[in-house]
Amino acid sequence: MSTPKSALDAALLTINGGTLVFLQLGTFGCIALLVCALCSSLVSKAQDIHRRHTLDLQNQGA
Repeated sequence: MSTPKSALDAALLTINGGTLVFLQLGTFGCIALLVCALCSSLVSKAQDIHRRHTLDLQNQGA
């Protein structure tokens, strides 16, 4: 176990709870992982909105 070099490292270790994952990926790996998770959730929300909008348009046309 290496000691965190900064407060950010310590916070990420604490938040993730996955010390080994953090140490293997490094800071940029963890940031990339968080960005990926955020983007995928935004994409799924956008798809839901698009689906609802399409259904609304179909219902109005019927």
